[in-house]
Amino acid sequence: MSTETLSIREASAADLPPVIGVVSGVLGEYELPVCQTELDLELRKVVEARDGENGRLWVALDGGAVVGCAAITPIRDGVCELKRMYLLSTYRGRGFGRRLLGEALGYARERYQRVELETHTKMEAARKLYGAAGFQKFCSSMRNCGCDQSMYLEF
Repeated sequence: MSTETLSIREASAADLPPVIGVVSGVLGEYELPVCQTELDLELRKVVEARDGENGRLWVALDGGAVVGCAAITPIRDGVCELKRMYLLSTYRGRGFGRRLLGEALGYARERYQRVELETHTKMEAARKLYGAAGFQKFCSSMRNCGCDQSMYLEF
């Protein structure tokens, strides 16, 4: 499989069950908690907003199968959060995470001045990807269940 066979598109409500499966699977892989009710409500809010006021959710597809996801959601004026950026393990290390991140950051760049994210120190490859994209660590109280590190990127 090459990255050329994989595609990215904006998610729909029909994508939510497989997206939740990807998120739960990746968090389980790292033995991190899945806050199921929060996850479901958060993703539903994003995809059901027709005008993008609650952000955007993208899915990474191999054929018709959801193999990854990423979301951008507003935090406050001029600031958004990169959330739910996950890719199944068999698709990592092939440049697809970089493409998914690029899609999300392209959207954010048009609308915000700063992107924040929360991650976990166990997710070393993801932290390296964020660092390579220009994200820097900062101290912040965690908004998201299971996270222990904050990063930001200013445009």
